[in-house]
Amino acid sequence: MTNPARQPAPNHPPGSFVEVYRIGRGTEKTLLARCVLQQDGTARCVGDANFIRELTTGITLAYPTPRSFLPADGLAFLQALQSAYQSAYINATDIQPPSAGEQAASTGTVSSNR
Repeated sequence: MTNPARQPAPNHPPGSFVEVYRIGRGTEKTLLARCVLQQDGTARCVGDANFIRELTTGITLAYPTPRSFLPADGLAFLQALQSAYQSAYINATDIQPPSAGEQAASTGTVSSNR
C-alpha cells in the first residue's frame, strides 16, 4: 500500500471524484459513497449514511508512517480512499475527471442518503 501524501499529486481539477462500491455476488455492486473534490480544495462525500459517518472520522494509512486523512485534506483524501478500499468486498475507483455537471456540483456540502 502506498501513502498518497508521498506521491506527486497529478493535476485533478475541482469536480474530480472517487466512488466507493460494496462488491456483492457475481457482478453486483452497490455504490456506498461518491467523494468529489471541491473548489476550496476539500472533498465532499454523499452516499450511505453509515459509511459517510465512517469517512468523516478519517482514513488511516499505515505506510510508511501512520497518518489519517480527512475530507478537509481534499486530493490527499481522495488518494487515500483509493489505497484504503481495495479489497474483494469494498473497492474505490481511481480518481475520475469531472464532467460539466460534476464541476458545477463541486460546491455542494457533505450529505447522506437515508
